[in-house]
Amino acid sequence: MRFLTPIAIAATLAATLTACSAGPDCTPGEPGPAATSVAAKQGHDELGVTVAVLDWKAEPHPQVPGEGDKVHFRYRVTADPAKFPPDHLSLQACAVDAGSIVLGCTEIGLFPQDASAGEGDDWIGVPTAYRVVLVPDQMYAGPAGCNESDPKDGYGYQPPRYLRPGDKVT
Repeated sequence: MRFLTPIAIAATLAATLTACSAGPDCTPGEPGPAATSVAAKQGHDELGVTVAVLDWKAEPHPQVPGEGDKVHFRYRVTADPAKFPPDHLSLQACAVDAGSIVLGCTEIGLFPQDASAGEGDDWIGVPTAYRVVLVPDQMYAGPAGCNESDPKDGYGYQPPRYLRPGDKVT
């Protein structure tokens, strides 16, 4: 039985890692400007969907009232069903303070049948906010991958990074 020397193992490992890291950059970019009304986009392409926060209030969530107040917001969807993404659209909604610092976020999932639904509501797990904003970027990329020529990889679309508490929105 023959064993590889440590140098041969290191060379094989280096070649493997180099081959795996070659190809498109899959690093998430920065999210687009947040606002109370956004035109959803995927990369530079607008998706024919506008989502607007109608109002919000801090109140106990009916399923867990003992946890105290959470931010409950309502939103309106205006969409062109012909341009709506075939799988679904996910947008990030965030509660921010007066300095536009993120307190907490959630993801709104919209499906083709929601294109004409009109209004919806969701919750963000923080007790208060100055306002609720939406990030315009499609957060769903389809199956993981960065291959620009492969539909299974979302044609290489890489969503931006998710906002986290402490981030400042623009």
